[in-house]
Amino acid sequence: MKRIKLIRPLLVIILVVITYFIINAIGSMPFEKISPQAIDEKIKEESDFLHHISGYNYWKTSDGLVFVISDGPRGTPGYWIRVKSVKKAGNGSIKIKTHLTEPPKNVNNVQMVMYPIAYIKLRAIDGDFDVVTQQGGSIPRIEKNEFVIKGTISYTDAQDGRQQNPTFIKLLPGSVENNPLFSHFRSEHDEAYFKYTTQSGKHGRLLKNGDRVEITYYIDMGEANIILINKI
Repeated sequence: MKRIKLIRPLLVIILVVITYFIINAIGSMPFEKISPQAIDEKIKEESDFLHHISGYNYWKTSDGLVFVISDGPRGTPGYWIRVKSVKKAGNGSIKIKTHLTEPPKNVNNVQMVMYPIAYIKLRAIDGDFDVVTQQGGSIPRIEKNEFVIKGTISYTDAQDGRQQNPTFIKLLPGSVENNPLFSHFRSEHDEAYFKYTTQSGKHGRLLKNGDRVEITYYIDMGEANIILINKI
């Protein structure tokens, strides 16, 4: 009788574990983790800006879809992101669940910019994808390296229009609208820094501190480069 009493709870535990794995296996889709070295050069080039934001995109290849999923830059080592599961959801979409590993707390890490990025290949033609964090938050798809943002100028090196071509401006902390998830703007207390290109500098000659502007820009090597700037 004692053996039966001991076996019953064990059987219940085994049954629960088996049920858990069966439920989790339903709708699961196989995927392949790939290394950055295995990424096609064209995809590397087109996805480079994703290092500097939180977002994802995917590219069609001859044998499936290649996903690049980024959490944006981090100031210390120990962060890395991985894809935990890929499943078909009830609404017909495909949910890709990610998991971000963080460094241990209360550990003095060196200050070094790291870029947690996951690369996977999914044997699918196309689909409606939902990429989420372990907390259930949505990671946006960002297809193009071009962003629009609004803010108030806190500093410009244009001097009453006398400087031939200004080189940069900053936006007032807390004034930024249309936050495009660019990592420099994660805190409302951070100044948003933008560099002029030769062409866009011509539009910035007459701008001054306090002007409200709309900026179209792209990311290159972690810097925001102005394509077009307009006073609003």
